[in-house]
Amino acid sequence: MLANVNNVTAWQDRRLLFEGQSLEEIVAEFNRYNVNRIEVADADLARLRLSGTFASNDPASLIEFLQRIRDVKVIVRPDGIRVLKAQSMPGSPR
Repeated sequence: MLANVNNVTAWQDRRLLFEGQSLEEIVAEFNRYNVNRIEVADADLARLRLSGTFASNDPASLIEFLQRIRDVKVIVRPDGIRVLKAQSMPGSPR
């Protein structure tokens, strides 16, 4: 099987490509590249599978993308950490 050239060279362009990874994995990858942390507060939300391409040095683009998902709430703490919470995911309190 041949590797997708975009996936192989993405790191050179400081792009993060995700194809069906869990939000937990995506956040961990963003946190490797950025000082301001992102946390996922709900286990159901952490398992959410997503695909997309983002600049590794632009976590705001991930936050903007996630805010378009109806059930995702972003809370910014005073220390700059952005916490992702589920608003009405199955199995989570409302």
